[in-house]
Parts: sequence; C-alpha cells; structure tokens
Amino acid sequence: MQVWPGAVLLQGQALTDAYFLVSSGIRTAARNGYPTARFEGIQCAIRDADVSPQRHDDMDQGASGEDSPTDDETFIDTGEAAVLLGVSRRTAQRLARKGLGRQVAGTWLLDKGLVIAEAAARKEHNDPT
Repeated sequence: MQVWPGAVLLQGQALTDAYFLVSSGIRTAARNGYPTARFEGIQCAIRDADVSPQRHDDMDQGASGEDSPTDDETFIDTGEAAVLLGVSRRTAQRLARKGLGRQVAGTWLLDKGLVIAEAAARKEHNDPT
C-alpha cells in the first residue's frame, strides 16, 4: 500500500480486503436505509481492479466489453462457495446468512468476490507465512 496526498494505492491482499470491507459496508448501509449508490462505484472499481476474473493484460487489445461479467456471474451457490472456502455447504450457508450472500427464491447465493476475499483471509489467518 502506498499513500500520497489525496490518493492511496492498494495492491494484493489490501485490495481484496478493501473490496470485502466496502461490500460489507454497502450491505449494512442498505439494511439501515442509507443510500449506497456512491459506494457501489467504489466497490465496482475495486472488483474490476482485483477480483475480476479477467485482468487488463489478459484482454485482447481489440476486445469490446461484450464479454464482461454480468450480475448473474458474480453470485455463486453454496456448493461452489463451499469448494472455494474448503468448508461444508452448511457452513457456506451460514456465511451467506452473515452477510456474504442473499437468499433468492429459497436458494442462498453468495457474492463471488466476497467468497474469494473470505477464502484469502482464512488462508492468511491459518498460514501467515
């Protein structure tokens, strides 16, 4: 992390942690009736910089935005989350209930970026090399 007057450069784990914290803050603000639109821009910028499955240098120079992820691709079910986290489906469901996801038509869907951030945080906590 580097700090300049009026700017902060986040990289690696700090960027992943920032995404997790901003996403958690957005959910809390929404639950409390606070407007979240200005925070969602920050969340998208962080996700595009770090959590996006496609990096800038991976993209074809002539590529258009047609292949960008949609909202449907940013959510995963408890089974996929469990695999990414190395936990049971039930534990993934509990994490969804605690704020990593939401219930849609009786099915828990988790924010993939938050699951990736949680997995990284768990790995660092268990193996702080």
